[in-house]
Amino acid sequence: MERRIFSNGAARLEAAPLWLLLVAFALPRLILWVSAPGASYDIQSYHLVEGIMHAGRGLYSDPALNQRYPYLPAWALTLWGLGFVGRAQGLWAPMLFKIPILVADLGVLLTLLRFQ
Repeated sequence: MERRIFSNGAARLEAAPLWLLLVAFALPRLILWVSAPGASYDIQSYHLVEGIMHAGRGLYSDPALNQRYPYLPAWALTLWGLGFVGRAQGLWAPMLFKIPILVADLGVLLTLLRFQ
């Protein structure tokens, strides 16, 4: 935040530059994205759902998902797409499964900045 003094002596706090807010937003999330394994149960569930989608089996009828929530079809398709990219590029799928959540966080930040 920057303090600006006007000719009438009043002070007003200016918003921090956008780049500073983006760095403050991104840095902790990137560190966690790389270093944290994520909630293992959810990551395992994402991996199972992606595997079922990749194999072309029924999302809601597959016994591999017994006692697990199979997620909505749009999320299952997102996981399948991320798994496809991961296989094509030789990337670790659980790392990719975190990307939509990071993008959603960024969207929230940008929305809040717009209404500031």
